[in-house]
Amino acid sequence: MTADPFANLLSLEEVSAIEATLLPARDRFSLRLAAYSLRLLQALAADQQLAIAAIEAPQLQTWLQQSPQLAEALKQQGLTVDQSFLDFWTRLLLSAKQPLMQAAELAAVSLEQLQLTTVIDWYRQQFQPNAGLPTA
Repeated sequence: MTADPFANLLSLEEVSAIEATLLPARDRFSLRLAAYSLRLLQALAADQQLAIAAIEAPQLQTWLQQSPQLAEALKQQGLTVDQSFLDFWTRLLLSAKQPLMQAAELAAVSLEQLQLTTVIDWYRQQFQPNAGLPTA
């Protein structure tokens, strides 16, 4: 298995970069979810030698259930994951694939090569259409 994808989902610098977008709270939440999902999907793709675009719910759930790192992280927090939460979490993670694919397409890179800075730029373009444009 690859390095622990649950250890540092977002660094303080990455969280600061997301907050610095000054997007509305709803859009910053969506951006954080996309960043978090990108990390986990990239880890799963590398671990299972899959294309991110090909990852579906059963593969993601199996990977999450078999992850010793996730089990340890949950144990440290006194948490367990039941099937309904796993279903919810899987849908949440996979829902981020669409904006991630759009960001990757715009940047002309694969999902596996997509970087958080590119995702942040894509969100800015989508949710702050006038960002960076000179004002009259």
